Amino acid sequence: MCNECAGEHPSEMRCPRIAQRDLQIGELALARLMATGRFRDGDVRCDVRNGEVVLRGRVATWYHKQVAQHAVLETANVVSVQNQIEVGPPSTSMRSASQAGDAAKLIRAHDLTGE
Repeated sequence: MCNECAGEHPSEMRCPRIAQRDLQIGELALARLMATGRFRDGDVRCDVRNGEVVLRGRVATWYHKQVAQHAVLETANVVSVQNQIEVGPPSTSMRSASQAGDAAKLIRAHDLTGE
């Protein structure tokens, strides 16, 4: 029996509830990255398993690498962050204000609803 969902699923299968939560963590973490206005889609990838986030991708500076890590650490239900982002050209540019605003709206909606 699964401790998370009290359901019974094959031991080799991930708990559907945990898999769904990991998906939500990944989406919110990416929204937080985009809300900083410092990243483009595809610059940084968030892989999540059991609340543990691994950041991968490439950014222009060490500062951007740290911005990404701190943004993701503030995401609800994140247990830990492993920052494997590489630093060097090419990459980051400022996202448009409307795209950063859309990401900020998603974060606010999540913070209000908790979902």
